[in-house]
Amino acid sequence: MKKYYINGKFIVLFLAAVMVVGLAIGARPLLRSWWHPVNAPESVTEETPRFQSGDAELLRQVIAIYRRIDTLSVIDMGGSIRITDPAEPTENVNATFNYCRRKAEMYYQLGDNEMVQLEGMCISANRGIEKLFVSPPKEVIAAPQLPVDSIISLWESDSYAINTTHTDNLTTIQLLCERHVTCKELKITYDHSAGKLNSIYMRLTNLEDPLNRKLDREITTVFNKWNEVITDDHRLQLSTYLQKEADGWKPAAAYNNFRLISTL
Repeated sequence: MKKYYINGKFIVLFLAAVMVVGLAIGARPLLRSWWHPVNAPESVTEETPRFQSGDAELLRQVIAIYRRIDTLSVIDMGGSIRITDPAEPTENVNATFNYCRRKAEMYYQLGDNEMVQLEGMCISANRGIEKLFVSPPKEVIAAPQLPVDSIISLWESDSYAINTTHTDNLTTIQLLCERHVTCKELKITYDHSAGKLNSIYMRLTNLEDPLNRKLDREITTVFNKWNEVITDDHRLQLSTYLQKEADGWKPAAAYNNFRLISTL
């Protein structure tokens, strides 16, 4: 059985994953095989939808909001994530998440799982199995970023149609292509004036039965907290997780029943 390993920034990285979906060159022959009958006597030329200048500007806005996260020294966000997979219902997810970062320190939580990176160590906690894992700090490598215009061109070349709606301060952008090899639909709602994402919806193709919409995997992420200050400082304090005693580290009170496993 496959598992979902989702860290705090995974929520925001949904957007990044879709931004580079057009790079799946190896999958395009399969895409063409869906689009045309195998024995079609003549090929059919599809007209690639072109984004209007106003639509392209909205895409630039939402990409800028996503990329700004990496420029902030402090960020604190949270919300919920729901994953529905009709083909494999046992892999459905419905959980809350929290993510905060202060310079090199960071904390993320999804459901029963927590991970915090502090100076000198990385701590993982699983409340389901009551174990606390302590290891040396992990190296965090920034993902490479394509130029914004290149991302927009990739979406255009993958035949996405774009629709936009505006409600109060919120703008929703929908990219739709029912025959896309990876992601058939991406819908992003954001507040441009506040510089915050409100929600991200993705509908992913089931490769076993790609034209069957009923088997598409749906991922919905809703942000109900988006701050540029830390609202709960104890999440980035070592004493929240561990206490130093004469014979070494021990779980702190909140994790008193947890088994400590350390590789320090």
